[in-house]
Amino acid sequence: HIYAQNINSYTGGICGYSSSYSIENCNVSGIIHGYDYVGGIAGTSNSLIKNCYSQVKVRGNLGVGGLVGNNGHIIYNSFAIGDVAGFDYVGGLVGYCGYSGKIENCYASASLTSDYNLGGLIGTNYSEEIINSFWNIDKAHSKFKSNLTNNEKKGIGYGEQSNSVYSKTSDEMKEQSFVDLLSKYANDTWAEWVIEENVNDGFPILDYNIPNPDKYWIGNAEEAVLNGNTYEIYTPKQLAWVAKEVNSGNDFSGKTIVLMNNLDLSEKYWTPIGKYDSITGDFMWFRGTFDGNNKYISNVKIGKTDALNSDYIYYGLFCSIKDAQIKNLSVINIDFNILYAEIVGGLVGVTDNSTVENCFVSGIINSKYIFYAGSIFGASYTNNNFNNSYAYVDIINANHAGGLGGYLDFSSIIKNSYYSGNIVAKYSIGGIIGLGGASNIDLQNCYFNTSTIFELDGLKLSGSNKSGIGNEQKAKSYGKTFNELKMRNTYQNWDFENIWAIDENINNGLPYLKAQIFLVDIPVQSIALNKTFISIY
Repeated sequence: HIYAQNINSYTGGICGYSSSYSIENCNVSGIIHGYDYVGGIAGTSNSLIKNCYSQVKVRGNLGVGGLVGNNGHIIYNSFAIGDVAGFDYVGGLVGYCGYSGKIENCYASASLTSDYNLGGLIGTNYSEEIINSFWNIDKAHSKFKSNLTNNEKKGIGYGEQSNSVYSKTSDEMKEQSFVDLLSKYANDTWAEWVIEENVNDGFPILDYNIPNPDKYWIGNAEEAVLNGNTYEIYTPKQLAWVAKEVNSGNDFSGKTIVLMNNLDLSEKYWTPIGKYDSITGDFMWFRGTFDGNNKYISNVKIGKTDALNSDYIYYGLFCSIKDAQIKNLSVINIDFNILYAEIVGGLVGVTDNSTVENCFVSGIINSKYIFYAGSIFGASYTNNNFNNSYAYVDIINANHAGGLGGYLDFSSIIKNSYYSGNIVAKYSIGGIIGLGGASNIDLQNCYFNTSTIFELDGLKLSGSNKSGIGNEQKAKSYGKTFNELKMRNTYQNWDFENIWAIDENINNGLPYLKAQIFLVDIPVQSIALNKTFISIY
């Protein structure tokens, strides 16, 4: 609870001006006065804001909002209650929303006063991405000192309108059906929409609590079986325990984790093993050995298509590994639906001084925004080795996307691996690597399928325009047609005696790891947003 008064611009309950970082799981009550760009949480925000709410009286001049005065990024799963007044660009949630601003699954219930543009949700808007958000039509709107009728009130006062902004009465907002509507499009581990008697005047509020055990595996974590210096994983709950431990600071350095059974994670959502700690500015790393024991983990779900996940900014089965080893593991039918992320990998997000070998990943990575994305890893920092692995993953909406990895630094190596899948990216696509950290990065005997779809900034690339690394064709990164990939002599210096096998009747004729022949019986889905991609495997 605060009282803040500032005669200058950029005034907010949490910060005046925010850029680059995220504001999460925060709430503010009180009175906030400023000049231009004043908000209950932030005056101006170019950061992700999620799971936040304000219960404030806000006063300012231009760009005054119950939550944010001037928004240039994503606001997700948040709300504002209160009284907002200013000269122009006055909104119950946001005063001014720019072209790059996005608002999703939010509501506002605020009295508004302005001389010019005011809106129940947004005062002035230039964004085309205002989705599933609501404003209270019962609250008073005063313009030029005259109260507006309900017919004169608007959810967006001026600018770009949206078909996904809806008015609600106070009574409608206090019904359980409204909570259910907000919850339907929310997918967050750490906050849940609830109505509590005598709290927030009966309007929905965010309850910050431990992960809901009905929705998230990490809420059901059970300690793994310790056998000597090795932890044995028999159930999804024990795998979730590994995530819980690493995310609490236990890095498993010097320990080995062995997967004893095939695991199906389809019943609940997954929380990555490891995370980025925004307080320390470093990762919570997994530093042990994870031996898949030639078993598989299937149906790893993060978010859903109509409720994209925004818990983290780094994603994968593993978020972050350092001085670690992952081997002999298949991750089948990942289903990642992410609102915003810096780095995403199907198996691991960020790798540093680690080894990944004898692994397979299939499924889809779908988002509104990812900077680096890859099927096996999102970004390789230094001295990593990726050997004898392959992937069938569709990657949708990344800035830089690669079949196996999003970004590879000059000191790391990918060897004897291949990719077959579809990619939609904004700036660069590589059949192996989306973007290389240097001109001499090391790809040894790696291949990708040129018969699948590569779409770069809205244009589908022809086979001759597809490259192994971003927009550059490297000598050791070979693009091959589907038929060429079914020929054993395509794969130079691969070990088909001990590691790999190829058979026209198995795995659609493409190479597979000998120890993981069970994969031929498991269907691989390939669906991306509103497009159905049929990957040629």
